[in-house]
Amino acid sequence: MLFYLSGLSTCRKIYLQYRYKRIYRILCFHWVGGEGAQDFEDKIVWLKKKCTIFSLSDLLGGELNVGSGNNVAITFDDGFSDFYSVILPVLVKHNVPATLFIPSKIIGLSPGDAENFAKREIGIGRSLLNKQNIIEISKSGVVDLQSHSRSHCDFGKGSFDELLYELNQSREEIESITGNAVQYLAFPFGDILNTSQNAFKALHSSNYAAAMTIVPGFNYSESNQFMLKRDSLDPSMNMLLFRAWLSGGYDLLKSASNWGRLYVKRFTA
Repeated sequence: MLFYLSGLSTCRKIYLQYRYKRIYRILCFHWVGGEGAQDFEDKIVWLKKKCTIFSLSDLLGGELNVGSGNNVAITFDDGFSDFYSVILPVLVKHNVPATLFIPSKIIGLSPGDAENFAKREIGIGRSLLNKQNIIEISKSGVVDLQSHSRSHCDFGKGSFDELLYELNQSREEIESITGNAVQYLAFPFGDILNTSQNAFKALHSSNYAAAMTIVPGFNYSESNQFMLKRDSLDPSMNMLLFRAWLSGGYDLLKSASNWGRLYVKRFTA
């Protein structure tokens, strides 16, 4: 927060925009729920006023406003049921594009099996979208469905063949009900330790175009497309913290923390 209040994060953003010309942030939400509906809508309204909101595919395809350092894309992970009942109506109301990353195994699960899957694999015991919800979401005109793997597995573990199966099967299952191309992955759990060389090789082999973490930061055209940064945000966070996060106020702290954790992992493995 001090990095933001001091103005240093704004200076850093100006420098990054000058150096790379086109910079952007990818925002990530998980659960909003009825209790967070108003806070979420307030944040969407603020983002529309202060930022240029792109669909993820347009943003990654280079359709950026070069003159702005406030380019963003909005994404959601996991496929909780509140996306259909709470989030989608807000996106449609304000005509805001978004990307929803789902673990494709949830397609066709019974409500009981879906809740068990959420508890066991995602780690949060909440209800998930059903197949009909997903079909209607894909027809909304504002949401693109992409892969969160098939089984919400950890891409920091697993063999090349196991991860390749997760990617290919997820793509096939999502495309079979949406009819739209799946070319992006959001790493389940999303931490830097939830990625691996096997993951990068599998992504390349399966012809995915990009993959996203939940490590905060700005992205630019030179960014590693299989390690794109995203801000994992809570709709209930106050606006000062929200602005500080989007300005990059926590980027360097997180980068330093990740560097230390990778260093420890390398020398204790």
